[in-house]
Amino acid sequence: MFAKKLSCIVLVALVLGSSCKKSPLVAVQDDNGCISRIKRDYSDPNKAELAAALKLLQDNHIATANQVVGGATLNDTITTNGPVHVMQHVFNQLYANNQPILFAQVIYHFNNGIYQSTSGYLYNSVTLDTVPHTRLSQLRYVFMQEAKNDGYAVTNKITSSCLVAEFGYLDISPDSHGQLVKAWRVTPPNQSYPLAMIRDDNGHLIYYTNGIMTLNKASH
Repeated sequence: MFAKKLSCIVLVALVLGSSCKKSPLVAVQDDNGCISRIKRDYSDPNKAELAAALKLLQDNHIATANQVVGGATLNDTITTNGPVHVMQHVFNQLYANNQPILFAQVIYHFNNGIYQSTSGYLYNSVTLDTVPHTRLSQLRYVFMQEAKNDGYAVTNKITSSCLVAEFGYLDISPDSHGQLVKAWRVTPPNQSYPLAMIRDDNGHLIYYTNGIMTLNKASH
């Protein structure tokens, strides 16, 4: 479970941390097919687990402004030559200006209820505004330009499906941190893939993946 929750962070680091292939930027057009804007609820749906995670954070005086508890591992038992250690890990989704920082988590680690360390990066003083620039129809166009050349998307009829778009911020320099841009996460409804990350300021593709194939990267 711990490794699974880290997977989205690792994916973004691998994608954005690598050099981007430069490609010509084309004018973003409109696709008037089905697409709607959504706001995801990142809070842990397991209420008992959520309550236990919040208590861990409160008991250890950990400030969690601009964070939402997204999940927790409460009984990660480690046995060494000495005593048994019961580790806990709390996974928090990050926000700024009431917008999600897409794929950004901090993970708090505890040993028998006592805070040990933090994984992840905390963003401070984010000055980006919260007003979207790119139209939903333009987001659909960018997504479909990639999907129509993706065998997985074509086979699974993604190219004729509805899409959903989530607005937020994205760190495009995860190795050094702090280079946040306004961005959109575009997928079919209730699916993680195929996924297109699109800049809001110019409507250009950051990357596209179906979760299986090699990522298509664009200049940003």
